[in-house]
Amino acid sequence: AAPHFTAPPAATVVSDQAQVSGANYTANLLHLDVHVGPDETTTCNIVAELFLPKSASAARPVPAILTTNGFGGSYRDQVGMAEYFAPLGFATLTYSGLGFGGSTCPIELDDPDWDGAAASQLISYLGEQPAIRQDGPDDPRVGMIGGSYGGDVQFSTAEQDPRLDTIIPIITWDDLAYSLTPNNADPTFADTEPGVVKFEWAALFFADGGL
Repeated sequence: AAPHFTAPPAATVVSDQAQVSGANYTANLLHLDVHVGPDETTTCNIVAELFLPKSASAARPVPAILTTNGFGGSYRDQVGMAEYFAPLGFATLTYSGLGFGGSTCPIELDDPDWDGAAASQLISYLGEQPAIRQDGPDDPRVGMIGGSYGGDVQFSTAEQDPRLDTIIPIITWDDLAYSLTPNNADPTFADTEPGVVKFEWAALFFADGGL
């Protein structure tokens, strides 16, 4: 079936942080409503910050980077990277994943219907920006980068959205349940001897997610 993309979320500009002496980029803090879940009936508000080179324009569009946090983090974790890439000619949209850093809705452990769909709608938002390079209508030139929890969401997004041009998942997992129980704790699912359950990591996820 052809992929379905929800209309890009409207952005509410919270503050303009471009008033930095000598800065050659703008940085706007945003709130964006995305519609997620299996039927796209749940609305979540995402906190994000868009860094854009001042040289970027409709006449001179730039490629974009989309990035989010590791478990327990927020969009602020990627600000340093955004500040590095913006002067090099890349727009960067860093955002807090669902349930983290001011973004609403429960944590869904990078579920494609939730976290993947949310990131896909942020790609649609980038596709509306005239200063972002486009490969086609509503198809921005965009890649994702991030580590751990912010790495696995890239797989969920790529599954949802073929417009994503490249991914750079760092220190992440392919299957969280398998990673926490190497070779699977249940021998009926394992083709080798089951490994040791990583109890401390699982407990950390639950504790951190409940804060």
